[in-house]
Formats: sequence, C-alpha cells, structure tokens
Amino acid sequence: MRSSGSSWLAGPALNARAYLGQTPLQSAVDCLSGEHRHGSADAAGTLRAVRVLLEHKPDVDARDGDGQTALALSENSRLRGLLSQHGARHGARRGM
Repeated sequence: MRSSGSSWLAGPALNARAYLGQTPLQSAVDCLSGEHRHGSADAAGTLRAVRVLLEHKPDVDARDGDGQTALALSENSRLRGLLSQHGARHGARRGM
C-alpha cells in the first residue's frame, strides 16, 4: 500500500523518459500549454501538477527527444516565470 505522501516522485521516476523522450515535467508543461491554447477547464489542475513536480526538484533543463526543455515547451508567461524561478535556463531548441 502506498503512503499518503508523494515520495514516489523522488529519484529516477522524477526524470524518467516517456512519450517523445519527455520527463513528467515536460509532459505536464506540454499538456498545460495545449490546455491554455484550447481553453480547457483542466488547466488549473495541470498547473498544480507542474508545481508539485517542481517541489521535488526535477532536472528543469532536461531535453526531450526533439531537444526541447520544459521552458521551450511552455507557451504561458506565468508558467515560464515559474520554471525560471526553479532554475530553468534553456528555453530555445538545441541548435537555434
């Protein structure tokens, strides 16, 4: 049985790679950008998920399979500010 905490976010799972080589943070940021683009009501919940992930100190400058970071995937200035506050520095695609 899993405890009520969020300790499952620690360690390798926090920076694991999934679809398109994205980390959980990149996937959440990419999803949030799409939700804002399409006016989804789920955007607030996804933003909370991004905050929870950031609390556990993931590699905010990790690059996905296309060479993009979470900052590069973000289309929202508030989200870009939040990522920057947590140390994100690389917002452009590799090679640009």
